[in-house]
Amino acid sequence: MKPHPLTTLSLFRDHPAEGWASMMRYADGLESALRRWAPTYLAIRSRTPPDPWPIPRGLLLRRMFTYPIWSRRHQGDLNHVLDHSYGHLLFGLDAERTVVTVHDVAPLLFPGKRLGVSQLAWRWAWRGALRAKRMIVDSEFTRRLLIERYHVSPARTVAVPLGVESAFHTLPGEVVEGLCRHYALPEAPLLLHVGHTQ
Repeated sequence: MKPHPLTTLSLFRDHPAEGWASMMRYADGLESALRRWAPTYLAIRSRTPPDPWPIPRGLLLRRMFTYPIWSRRHQGDLNHVLDHSYGHLLFGLDAERTVVTVHDVAPLLFPGKRLGVSQLAWRWAWRGALRAKRMIVDSEFTRRLLIERYHVSPARTVAVPLGVESAFHTLPGEVVEGLCRHYALPEAPLLLHVGHTQ
């Protein structure tokens, strides 16, 4: 049997200067899982752009111009843009070999009062994300919105819920009841939301 040729997967992460802990956690978790579970012929390459300009407005320049140019030279046989707000990288990457993860569409649904460069940057990123061969989304809700409102082909999208740390697990019923009594919580299911829509 002939061995499978080595395939390189480039994971394009958010710029560290963004300081987005949730995106760093997602990237770290995905990379760790891929390194543990991917077939041996898949070479995982974590791609973080260089940081050449420590100047005011430097992050915007790095994000919008330097990173797309740099990404073109560092793409793999397959590419994964780990955050749709970096979708503009698709203007430098081969879109036919690239998947992008769309974490939410809140900025599309609730654009707020962004003006000027920020709004242009977001639109450019979204246009780029739409070029990807495939889109991974965090939920069926987001997938349906992309299909129904933004006319993304169902064949291009797949919902893959975010994983959780193994420390989180179902507690025994008596423990849950005790916590509900202690904190005076109703017995009905509760939803805890941690985050923002900026």
